[in-house]
Amino acid sequence: MSNPPIDIILPYKENMTIGNEGAIASIVHDLITYSGNAADFRVFGRPSSAKIDEQITYHGLKVRLGVLHGGQNLAFASTYLTQIKKIGLPRAIEIHSRCQIARKIATNQPNIPTFLYLHNDPTQMKGAKTITERQWLADNLAGIFCVSEFVRQKFITGLSIADSQKIVTIRNGVNRWLDVPAKKDKSILIAGRMVPEKGIYPACKAVKTVLSTHPDWHLHIIGGKRLAKSTISDYERALARLCEDMPSQITLHGFMDKASLRRYQQSASIIIVPSLWDEPAGLTNIEALAAGAALITTGTGGSAEYIDDNAVIVTVDRHDEFEHYHYPIFTAALAQACDNLIKDTSKRLKLQKAAWDNYVHDAHTMAENAVNIREKLINSFTSARL
Repeated sequence: MSNPPIDIILPYKENMTIGNEGAIASIVHDLITYSGNAADFRVFGRPSSAKIDEQITYHGLKVRLGVLHGGQNLAFASTYLTQIKKIGLPRAIEIHSRCQIARKIATNQPNIPTFLYLHNDPTQMKGAKTITERQWLADNLAGIFCVSEFVRQKFITGLSIADSQKIVTIRNGVNRWLDVPAKKDKSILIAGRMVPEKGIYPACKAVKTVLSTHPDWHLHIIGGKRLAKSTISDYERALARLCEDMPSQITLHGFMDKASLRRYQQSASIIIVPSLWDEPAGLTNIEALAAGAALITTGTGGSAEYIDDNAVIVTVDRHDEFEHYHYPIFTAALAQACDNLIKDTSKRLKLQKAAWDNYVHDAHTMAENAVNIREKLINSFTSARL
């Protein structure tokens, strides 16, 4: 390694093992592997006994006595700061989705450029909920990267920005795993985390009504409460009860590794991403387009920035009380959109073609943008204004 490395700090709860990466870890993996030189980076996260991609230089740090440090994430930051004194200081530090950690590290190491990579709405995060907190980050960090303009606007609203060029949007990317579009079967796919805000329950309820008049179509539901095998939640039990009377047309798969999921994504004629909350970007939307599927989605939050005119948008009638699962207006509209695509083969094929032909959100572009912007900001960095 000719220069000191760039350190990337994962959220401590994030899993980076092969086939079981969290959404943020998946983006970090691609940022590194498509950067042109993976050896330039070190990744720090939770200890793991499972296999991690050998291209990634990974350091698992065990955290003890988190309560004495203000919580697990701040304890992780303290452990990291101790570790780099032993193994060597980096030339830059990039913290993903943990505003508190970014502030702690920048305060401790003001002469090292520290970046914050925002994957979610910062106004809902510890360390960035208030204008005062976000102003400190804007003034003292070397750069702030946002996965959508939606997230960027959430961060900068109400701030006095001296240098807007260091608060930038770097959109997520997913590389295609196919060279040509796969043959589609008469299947509908809903995949994602099985939590109320993802809208899985009302979406399944909508599709279930449609399937009753289309007996040759099948719905596949893939995902768990967490991005790993875990105890079945009450929400998943409610989904199982909803679908149990149509076993020949609905399969509830539970958690599935990425390689297996890809096979269902590429063969599905229709993919539904029914998020009720404001998605910061929405990887499942991007993956659906990469697979060349006819996409039905809500386009909430920053996800609309990735879709353009390549999907059917179903508006969410409200953004609260996710846990009640009851969205009658949305459910009816989603059922109608799904029924229309099943009946209208021409429209369905047109959407599939548009998804494939117009796809631009690849991981190479994401990584290249990140490298160029990061290097520019490192070169212009002097020191944190502490």
